[in-house]
Parts: sequence; structure tokens; C-alpha cells
Amino acid sequence: LIFARGKALSGKWETALHSLKGLPNVVDIRNLGLMGAVELAPRTGAPAARAFDIYLKCLEKGLLVRQTGDIMALSPPLIVTDEQIDEIATKLGEAIRETD
Repeated sequence: LIFARGKALSGKWETALHSLKGLPNVVDIRNLGLMGAVELAPRTGAPAARAFDIYLKCLEKGLLVRQTGDIMALSPPLIVTDEQIDEIATKLGEAIRETD
């Protein structure tokens, strides 16, 4: 039952995540089910620094994400709601816009 819920939310998750395309320094967005990755352009001479700054901004906004290199990795729990998916995309988008 819980896996069926995750599958049902995967379309909503994909739409929310891919709504971040076109934001500054976003290179690529990938997802599979309720997993997602937002790849960022590295800063010259400072790989992973931009992603780390975005990670910190997300924490300030109450959003816990994982940062690995220049990728923001996301995997909400299978009990995530539609509203929480929107909140994740909104907060991550804000953090990306606020970071050079």
C-alpha cells in the first residue's frame, strides 16, 4: 500500500522537480520514482561550493536535502503529501535563486 502511494506521487514529484529547470546554474534534473537530483554548474575553481551554499540556505528554510558534489539529492519519504512536494520544490527553488 505504501509503495503504491509512492508510485502514485511520482508524477507530481517529477513535475515539481522539473519546474526548477531554467533556474540560474541548474544544469540538469533527473528523477526516478520519488528520488531526484538537481545538478548545478560548479563554480570555477571551487567544485561543490555552490551546492554547499544551497544546502545551507535550504537548512535555513527548514528543508533538509543532501548535497553530493554539485548535485542536490532528494528523496522524500513515501508518506510525503502533495503539499509537502510543492513546499520542497518552492524552498529549493528559492535557495537556488538566492545563491550565485
